[in-house]
Amino acid sequence: MANNEICHFSERELLIRDLEEAREKYLECEPIIRAIKQFLARKHGEILEKQEQDVKNSYKELHPVLEEIQRERGNISEDDPFDASFIDLIASLDNGEYGVSEVTEKKEHLIRLSNEVCRKLDGIKLQLDCVIGVVPKAIRLEIFQNLLRAFGDLQETLAGILYNFDRDNNESVLVEGMMKWAANTGTVISFLTETILNLNGYGIEEEQLEPIDKLLNRSIAVYSPDLFFDFVRIIGKTEETIDYKEKIEDYQRDLGILIDEIMSMTEYK
Repeated sequence: MANNEICHFSERELLIRDLEEAREKYLECEPIIRAIKQFLARKHGEILEKQEQDVKNSYKELHPVLEEIQRERGNISEDDPFDASFIDLIASLDNGEYGVSEVTEKKEHLIRLSNEVCRKLDGIKLQLDCVIGVVPKAIRLEIFQNLLRAFGDLQETLAGILYNFDRDNNESVLVEGMMKWAANTGTVISFLTETILNLNGYGIEEEQLEPIDKLLNRSIAVYSPDLFFDFVRIIGKTEETIDYKEKIEDYQRDLGILIDEIMSMTEYK
């Protein structure tokens, strides 16, 4: 391979590397832009507060730059990926549509535009975060207070069952405890279902739902009817019943951790 061919190859590799790095950085902007669009769509037709209007105005100023990046492509489609301009420019170098010098010029222009988008989005994201804010304490408490009470009742029931493990002729009292556990189980399922079904009605911003969803998923994961039914099946079988004491102790401990997490989320006193 001649020296000029080697040099040409190296330039191509450097160009592609620069474009790939810029493309990855630009892709980090996509979820922020999506969040801004979702916020503005939800607020469409409403009278905006000053901070909300600031978000709208800032995005309006940014929009021409986004359009200019799109126009770097020959054919524009709504189905284009966010980084389509970068992908096309890299492809044009690979397939020989443009030479190194032409791609270099286009690369510098595209990177300048994408850097401008990233820089401006940093400020708009701060504006958006201020507008979205946090879920008010009263709403967090309303969402979880029934579950908190139900899990608290279940924890008391488990404490009673564990206490009765050490008593003689404990089968009848264990059965009584299991009936309470069964009632707790129904209550927890009812409150979990009600909470999940009603969640959208609180008008919480999508970005703020994530920690609430995570805690609900934790509640579902910790709450374990399998242990309940397994234990029901072996009551009266002394040796097997005793083997379950440690499992119920572990369950009660996990439940206590979950209750602490809910209390922390709701700032419950």
